[in-house]
Amino acid sequence: TCPNGDTAIYAAASNGHLEVAALLLGHGADQIIRYGNGRWTPMTCAAINGDVAMTRLLMEHWPEGIHQPNGLGQTPVWLAGSSNREAAELVRMLLVAGCDPSIRDESVRVTAVGMARSCHHKACVRVFKVGCSSRPPIMSGGGGGRRR
Repeated sequence: TCPNGDTAIYAAASNGHLEVAALLLGHGADQIIRYGNGRWTPMTCAAINGDVAMTRLLMEHWPEGIHQPNGLGQTPVWLAGSSNREAAELVRMLLVAGCDPSIRDESVRVTAVGMARSCHHKACVRVFKVGCSSRPPIMSGGGGGRRR
């Protein structure tokens, strides 16, 4: 553990060090521990970075992590769709794995679809709109708007 409380797996996931993360996970690194004020997991860090390979690796070791939000209620699919215009592949992968894009975060109270739309991440919005082969399309009835 670093002096600031970060663990090696958190640092590896946050900084895109795939080989280091694989080694740590192979030796039992704990992904469930949350870090920092935002209560981040390694998977939420990989998702906000749009890191498909890291997220895939983390999912192999902790599949339930796709449902775990950070301290603001932002799930990996919410973070992926909101943070990176190039994250459509990651959004698709998380949807196929069963991530729920209808969950609203606790700060701005919008869904993953709504946040991707407000960030003008058109490729991600298209993925949400089309859905994926294992799930029906998920955009219906304005589910991406703000809760009033």
